[in-house]
Amino acid sequence: MINWLIRNKDLFEAVSYLIIIIGAPIGIYTYIKSNKQEKKDRQFGTYDALDDKFIEFQMMCLDKPYLNIFDVENEEKVELNSLQKKEELIAFSVLFAIFERAFIMYRERSYKDKGEQWQGWLEVIEEYAKRENFREAWAKNGFGWDKSFEHLINYIIKESIETELNEKE
Repeated sequence: MINWLIRNKDLFEAVSYLIIIIGAPIGIYTYIKSNKQEKKDRQFGTYDALDDKFIEFQMMCLDKPYLNIFDVENEEKVELNSLQKKEELIAFSVLFAIFERAFIMYRERSYKDKGEQWQGWLEVIEEYAKRENFREAWAKNGFGWDKSFEHLINYIIKESIETELNEKE
């Protein structure tokens, strides 16, 4: 048996090289494929977590339609009492936290990864920034957030106000 192994040493050596030559590309391919899947899973996790929080916010909107916090503004203005004004401020604080989470989660990703997700969030933020009650809530609670996020919201509100003023002229 040992003699046979010694005589076929070159054959075994050739087979081992062949295994390495074939195995290395397969290993690299498997590694790359696994990384892509992990990236997709992380992206979905980000989307799913934010979606869950936004749905919870929308359920709050459904429970308290008089607050005028839903992304489609109420046609009629309702005068809120002091308790309702506090509820509105708290609800907007929840919304600010969702927006901040979206900002932070998408900010670190490359533009390609952000895709349409961040653009969708940005459009929602811009729509809310047109609303007086959103601006008032931000004026009261627009601090203590991620500094870059605060700058973004302040900028969007400023742009929204300037657009309004230009449209009135």
